[in-house]
Amino acid sequence: MDSVLTKTAGAISIVRETETIPVGEIVIKTATGKYICTVCGYVYDPAVGDPGRNIPPGAAFEDLPDDWRCPRCKNDKTKFNKA
Repeated sequence: MDSVLTKTAGAISIVRETETIPVGEIVIKTATGKYICTVCGYVYDPAVGDPGRNIPPGAAFEDLPDDWRCPRCKNDKTKFNKA
């Protein structure tokens, strides 16, 4: 913390304390709902769904059936991470 100092009648006194905050780039990460397969890199995009398995657009990854598998490498949902 930095202090702001003043001099009054020969005495130095602390007027207030301020905190130095570095100014930098602000990054806002928004949730896309996309998940990526850690094995092959396939990206499940809920905006597209999975037409090959009759999964309609708008279907969240969390709502996919338990037996759903990656269309590319056939691994199960446990191999996916949020993109």
